[in-house]
Amino acid sequence: MIVLISNAVSELGMNSPEFRLHSATMSLPNASASEFTATWDVTVVAFNPNHKVNISYDSLQATIFYVTDPFADAVLLATKPVPPPSFLTAKAQTTHRFRVETVSAYVGDEVAREISEGRARGGVTFGLKMLGWYRYTSCNTSPRKFEDCYQVEFGFSPGNWTGELTRAGQSIACEHKARSPPQFFIF
Repeated sequence: MIVLISNAVSELGMNSPEFRLHSATMSLPNASASEFTATWDVTVVAFNPNHKVNISYDSLQATIFYVTDPFADAVLLATKPVPPPSFLTAKAQTTHRFRVETVSAYVGDEVAREISEGRARGGVTFGLKMLGWYRYTSCNTSPRKFEDCYQVEFGFSPGNWTGELTRAGQSIACEHKARSPPQFFIF
């Protein structure tokens, strides 16, 4: 029975849900010494690319990280379960907003300095990872995992501690691994 449903899903050409980063702001009140405090307000557009199949979401987790070097591990700044988008009918889309915060997170002197210097120069780039579970409700499939990562650049005006999204790349491969503290996802 499971094989038949799996074959039916692939034969129907069902596609995974898509998320597009729409807008974001970042408040950076503190990035001094070796601690980091920030708030990210994010808006994404959730889209069901399927022509005949509805999608419902079971869970969604948002993670913010900072990459100091393209070949280095990412520094985990914040991770948070967020309410998933509403049920999406075929070809439908919805705007979804959420907030991720970190308060006095230990990031080390070097990372705190890099973020502060980036803000002073006018821009800091972070990574946003969205991980969750969804199902095709039209054919009652078991939950499936999706994972999207984005490189997100925030621009800061001189003396301003709130950054606006200046560039959001397309979804990128989620290849960086967070270093201490360990990254756990509970669904």
